[in-house]
Amino acid sequence: MEKPFISVIVTAYNRKQFILEALNSIINQTLSRDKYEVIVTKNFEDKDIDKFISDNDMKNILFTEPGIGMRLADAIKLCQGDVITFLDDDDIYSKDRLERVYDVFKNYNVGFYHNGSIRNKIDEDYLDLIKRLEVTDANNYKIIEYPYKSRAYVRNWGNDSSIAIT
Repeated sequence: MEKPFISVIVTAYNRKQFILEALNSIINQTLSRDKYEVIVTKNFEDKDIDKFISDNDMKNILFTEPGIGMRLADAIKLCQGDVITFLDDDDIYSKDRLERVYDVFKNYNVGFYHNGSIRNKIDEDYLDLIKRLEVTDANNYKIIEYPYKSRAYVRNWGNDSSIAIT
């Protein structure tokens, strides 16, 4: 089996009520399932949730230590994909989220994708460029370049579920 291009890390801490919706939003993606893997890291066991994870060929990490750092580090160690993206247990992906991430990282020289923007890998002049990704229709993207340094993450525009990195 070929390694997946995208690794999705799902984090859950003391919340069971939304995680199945989050996981369903991942398995119902328009991107072919062989192009991504799912790693779930959580601090609880639940018979129904664990069965769903197992039945859908997802990796299940149970952690007992508080804090997001170690659970993310453990999940990242298991990632096989070239791109890592995140989903919090109380969020859901749009049906084409992973397909858009796949298209952006396959077709553009980017190292960071956040919500509707992508960030170029640092060039030799160490300039950060933000490109706004506008969807003109379901399969057609229009890229507009903005030649200024990104402060998007410093300003906290979005959450973990909107990030993809290489």
